[in-house]
Amino acid sequence: MAPFNIRTATATELSDLLNTGRVSSVDIVTACLAQIQQHHRAGLGLRALISVHPETALAQAADRDRERAQGQVRSGLHGIPIIVKDAIITCRALGLPTTAGAVAFQDT
Repeated sequence: MAPFNIRTATATELSDLLNTGRVSSVDIVTACLAQIQQHHRAGLGLRALISVHPETALAQAADRDRERAQGQVRSGLHGIPIIVKDAIITCRALGLPTTAGAVAFQDT
């Protein structure tokens, strides 16, 4: 069992767990993806997210874990996943749409 509850853990708590090596970024992302899977369309059917890219998220988490293992920690949020609202333009390589809730922007 993970030493954290992904539904209630704060960024500070997750950062402390990462810094002490008790969890990895991949562990945290996996827990987040499990919650999304459980409640996005199934379970509560929240449908709160427009797009989810598990492969990209897990690959980035693994990259952050490698950096941490090499002593490179970018910030207190290094390796902690975030959700980006679709009104924020992101790098095209992430594959995240910027729609701002409008069909006209779906390919932005």
